[in-house]
Amino acid sequence: MLGSYLYYIIPGNADFVPVMDLIKKNGKRVFSASLTKGYSFELREKHKFMVLGRNLLLEECLK
Repeated sequence: MLGSYLYYIIPGNADFVPVMDLIKKNGKRVFSASLTKGYSFELREKHKFMVLGRNLLLEECLK
């Protein structure tokens, strides 16, 4: 994995769970982030996650 040790993935759905499992199996840290609506339960259940709230997006990202 090119010497990296931390990965952030922003999928929202469970399509990337197998990839995230593989990254974690190789001893790397992996997190996901998504908006509240449509955030996969399986993704949140199996890996660390961050919910991107509307206020965070408006205040920090759309300045």
